[in-house]
Amino acid sequence: MINSYYFPNLGFIMDDVPQEILNNIKSEISLIDYKTPRFNNRLAGNLKRSFKLTESISCLEPYTLNLLEQYDREFDYIRSINIIDANLPFKLNDLWVNIQSKHEFNPNHAHLGVLSFVIWIKIPFLIEDELVESPGIYSNKNVAGNFEFSGTNILGQIISYNIPVDKTYEGKIIMFPSKMSHCVYPFFSSDSERITVSGNIVLRSKKI
Repeated sequence: MINSYYFPNLGFIMDDVPQEILNNIKSEISLIDYKTPRFNNRLAGNLKRSFKLTESISCLEPYTLNLLEQYDREFDYIRSINIIDANLPFKLNDLWVNIQSKHEFNPNHAHLGVLSFVIWIKIPFLIEDELVESPGIYSNKNVAGNFEFSGTNILGQIISYNIPVDKTYEGKIIMFPSKMSHCVYPFFSSDSERITVSGNIVLRSKKI
């Protein structure tokens, strides 16, 4: 009898953000205007509107730190970072919103911190419409509108894991190791905005 065995690896977790937290985030986003300082110079995104969020941190931090504990129970990730001991607590550091327009994109990049997350606030398309409108409609990798993780397998070959994010993902959050490379592909089927919120969880020191 032939058996199959897989090498262990890290993944991501996904959850539905509680409505009260979503409402607080959306309320802060609604107050953004032309006077709001941009956050673009801190980010890799090829989009014009990225802004730091501050008011939402207090309600979001306890929830995301709970997700961190769940992530660690699933993947035993924190123990692998051998500079950490039990006396170093975590905190939600940078929090920002990306307001993405048609054709804008976020190139392959990683974050600072221990764990990072993305919350999908508004996605103005369905993936089946997006893939039809995409210039990659005849490609063998039509990834318009997708969120993509990338890395290497045990042979050193670059592989990817795509999440076909559309309207059905609104209100969901994913959490993953901050150094995990990822990108967001442009969308083509809508003239409305794609709105996401991201943040990094870091170690708290006396200087923070």
